[in-house]
Amino acid sequence: MLKRTITGFFIALVTIAFFLGRIFIDYRIFDILVYLSAIVGAYEITKAFSSRLTTMRKILAIGFPVVVMPFVTFLPKYALQIALLYSAVTVLVIIFDKTKLCP
Repeated sequence: MLKRTITGFFIALVTIAFFLGRIFIDYRIFDILVYLSAIVGAYEITKAFSSRLTTMRKILAIGFPVVVMPFVTFLPKYALQIALLYSAVTVLVIIFDKTKLCP
């Protein structure tokens, strides 16, 4: 229990420092750090579930932060439309991947 408390404390410190960093650095640099963190997180998730995911699903999982996050940072006016379009394409690919209609 003590090990878990110490780990949680350090995670909280890193998280607080990360978001306080937004105050002291340019917001675009902060957004790029969040962008890179999202890519690393998506990659780690695909590694964790690698036995259950097809190659196309891995590409889609890692592709979401790669495609959508730059719009959130640099073109926020179009971010929602791009996210919805990417999500719709992802759903279609998963449907075709599951039913094997797509070679």
